Amino acid sequence: MDKTKDLLYLTVLVRSLRRLAEAAGQSLSDDLFSLTNQTEQSFLPLIQKAEALSFGDNEYPDKGYHIAKDSRMRCLLEQIKTRKDALDYFQPMMPVALSTSFFPVKEKGSGEEIGKIWAKVKENLDNLQKTDIRVLAENILNILFRFTITVPSSTQSLDVSLYDQARTAASIGISLYDLHDSKDEHEDCEFRLIGGDFSGIQKYIYQIVSKYAGKNLKGRSFYLGLLSDAVVRTLLKELSLYRANIIYNSGGCFYILAANTKRVKERLNETIAEIEKAIFKAHGTDLYVAIDSVALSASEVANRGGKRTLSNIWQELFAMRDKRKNARYAAALLSDYDQFFVPQKVDGTKRDVITGEDFIEGEKAVSFVNETYISALNNDQIKIGKALMTADILAVSNKPIDFLKDKASVCPAQLGVYYYLTQESDITANIDAVQKQGGDLTLILLNGKDFKGDYVLEKYMTYNICSMQFYGGNRFNGNTYEEMCDNEGFSRLGVLRMDVDNLGSIFQGGIPEAKASLSRFAALSRSFDYFFSGYLNVICAEYGRDARSFIVYSGGDDVFIVGSWDTTIEIAQQIQADFHRYTCFNPAFSISGGIAILGSKFPIIAGAAESAEEEERAKEHECGGNKKDSISFFSMPLSWKKEYPSVEKLKDDIAGLLFSDSLPKSFLSKIMEHAMNAGFKNHKVSNYQVYWHLAYDLKRMKERYKSSKETLSLLDKCINEVCHTNGQLDGRKITTSYNSLELWAFACRWAELKYRAKTTK
Repeated sequence: MDKTKDLLYLTVLVRSLRRLAEAAGQSLSDDLFSLTNQTEQSFLPLIQKAEALSFGDNEYPDKGYHIAKDSRMRCLLEQIKTRKDALDYFQPMMPVALSTSFFPVKEKGSGEEIGKIWAKVKENLDNLQKTDIRVLAENILNILFRFTITVPSSTQSLDVSLYDQARTAASIGISLYDLHDSKDEHEDCEFRLIGGDFSGIQKYIYQIVSKYAGKNLKGRSFYLGLLSDAVVRTLLKELSLYRANIIYNSGGCFYILAANTKRVKERLNETIAEIEKAIFKAHGTDLYVAIDSVALSASEVANRGGKRTLSNIWQELFAMRDKRKNARYAAALLSDYDQFFVPQKVDGTKRDVITGEDFIEGEKAVSFVNETYISALNNDQIKIGKALMTADILAVSNKPIDFLKDKASVCPAQLGVYYYLTQESDITANIDAVQKQGGDLTLILLNGKDFKGDYVLEKYMTYNICSMQFYGGNRFNGNTYEEMCDNEGFSRLGVLRMDVDNLGSIFQGGIPEAKASLSRFAALSRSFDYFFSGYLNVICAEYGRDARSFIVYSGGDDVFIVGSWDTTIEIAQQIQADFHRYTCFNPAFSISGGIAILGSKFPIIAGAAESAEEEERAKEHECGGNKKDSISFFSMPLSWKKEYPSVEKLKDDIAGLLFSDSLPKSFLSKIMEHAMNAGFKNHKVSNYQVYWHLAYDLKRMKERYKSSKETLSLLDKCINEVCHTNGQLDGRKITTSYNSLELWAFACRWAELKYRAKTTK
């Protein structure tokens, strides 16, 4: 790296720190001032321009951005789609933590919090070495992440955190420096936004046919995150960029800002070809990453007066990536026809027990259980899955690490980035070797030490780059599917898939045009990553749910969880409720999901397909004029707000009477049988005899249970709502297009599972 460029990177970050110190009535240390003062004076116009553009300001002179001591950060999520009923939610000023205490609130706070934040920042700054400028700058960026994503960047931009503004300003400043250094003509487009998106992720995760799926799923999912990270690190290395240049990287999707220079364009095309070749060699056509880029001007970065808005630019980049997906491996097809179309010789004696695929001649086969074999990569993934149960540190290097060679490790697609899952005790035991690695070794604390926000890596910041990372992966205890679901005779597996509705339109037009800026797009992306890669672990850990479920995949806005059937329903409901709260109850945000409820031995690849079908039903569901925002299981989608609560309440009432022996099990079979015979067409009964038969059956049942007021009330409600007053459920009016009999049958089926689970213990 260029030393002047390193210093420029550091200087932009230090200027953001200075604003924080001044707000707390303090000042920066002399050593940081002396390190950056000369660079600041030499590049002041460039730095001021970078800061202005990061704020979405096209006026380059320094306007004196500052942070008021009593200012509190407004929540950006509240303002998406310019909602009219804004309730003024604020972000609690605190270090990042996986907890509901980190969620937006209406209270502004006392105004004293910023002093506490600065004290934490200063404590960490004092521990940093000042010799390797790149390591120092990257560690300061990580300190800003930990402590300032809840601090407003300035009084002019209360909805943008100091962290997001600092990293965006740094990425713009680095790009402007590269442009200045290259002296290239750039046709009024100073910047290049690079976007990448993996395809085949879902298919790759679930491409498991054997009973050993549980051993491989977690490691396979985590591996995909490492593969995406390795691609990003490769691009940063080849384009001479820093971590601050990453606008977003999660869920198999990433964005990087760079200069629009001749070198960047040429090296980017070369690196894309190299990455495609490496991934194809490792994974064939199973996985593909579509990488493309679009040039944009300073005015467009600021979203002020350019030919296109930032929203237009995102749409353009999405379209370019999709075009690449439709022509994947086009260059490789031309250069190596045989690789794609000439059948490869297979071993014929061995087959991978995990995927069911034959080994190619010469491919390494690793001995597995019961005289079976798996590929070397599957073996690595299984080791990763096991290591994730106890590992708290992910060590990353551009070369193999000898003292960690016995740890679970992988070099995704042989891209030259090595990942090791380890623990702090291993790092401490080899501290001399760790320090010798210097900036070539990055130590990443996974999920903030069991989601509590504790940080143990400060002592390693002297020599190495240290950070923290969220990943969707609760502390899985190693239970098989049967053990998670076992209920002494009754076992059902739940396969849950969820994602945010209309996310593409939110990114392309959700931020009000007057406020659209690169820093806000970066903040929006980070907000989703926090919830799905980080906070989701808390939901799965609550009430011991992690013993009866585990997160197979969670990142970006996608969720895939496997567990006991009742636990997955609980988790889905909690995700929806907490996501609604996290997004300030903004109606622009909703989340839909599907749950396949299956036997515990059901093949996971088929379960994944069934849950995808359920999720699609939820996405297509319409209730009260609103589409999506639904959950689907038993092949029947329900609106989270309008239908699900009433059906859940009815299910609990039915189950309660069953448990107290106040209602016969035959009630369930009668209702479900009548629903099957109703001949529903567009939710209307076509077989009218159902009404008479149902009324007759339930009136006879009333005679047998007339001593129970609760039972009589339930039976009367069922007769009345099904036969007379459609549009009610459990005595309350409900907004729905379903016939009441459909909803009663659904509640009965749900209650039956609950009853069987409890009575077979």
